[in-house]
Formats: sequence, structure tokens, C-alpha cells
Amino acid sequence: MPTSSWFIPSLLIIAVLSYLIGSLNPSIIMSRLLYKEDIRTKGSGNPGFTNFKRVYGNHFSSYFVLFLDSAKTLLPVLLSGFLLGHFFGSPSTVNSSFLYTTDYIYQLGC
Repeated sequence: MPTSSWFIPSLLIIAVLSYLIGSLNPSIIMSRLLYKEDIRTKGSGNPGFTNFKRVYGNHFSSYFVLFLDSAKTLLPVLLSGFLLGHFFGSPSTVNSSFLYTTDYIYQLGC
């Protein structure tokens, strides 16, 4: 592990940015932009790719949601790898289980 004075602050900044990037939910954003609806009020109420595809069909927008959902986890990991030399992305994956930005605490698997 590098011991330079910038490593720990950079790691904390990347952890916060990773968590914030992970808090973006593409299915909520796309349903509001494209269909002027909230995906959480349709289908199973789960704001995820499967419900988005079930409600809005097998269109390009469904697969774009899947791409964005995957990219929001991959982006912080690659960003930390390029900036720090170490791949670090656990805050973005933690946020997939415990979202605070969608009006309620949304816990998967509970």
C-alpha cells in the first residue's frame, strides 16, 4: 500500500464519489425522463432493470438502463484503478443494497 500523503485523502474522496455514483438509479431516471412516470409505482414497485423491462417492454431504453446500472458500479472501480493504482469500488456496491436517495431506505434481501 502506498504511503504518500495524498493516498488516504484520495481514497476517501473516491469512496464518497463511488457511493454517490452508486446512488443513481437509472431506471428511476429513465422512467421519469422518457415516460414521465415513477417506476416505483408500476409493476412490482422495484426500481430495477427487471421491473423496468416488464413495465415498458423490450426496447432500447430497457437495455440502456441495464448498461447504466452496470456502468455505475464499474466506473468507480476503474476510476480508482487509474487514479490510485488500486481497484476500490466497494462503496458503489454497498449503495446498491442500501440506497438513501430514493425517499426511503431500500434494502435488498431483507
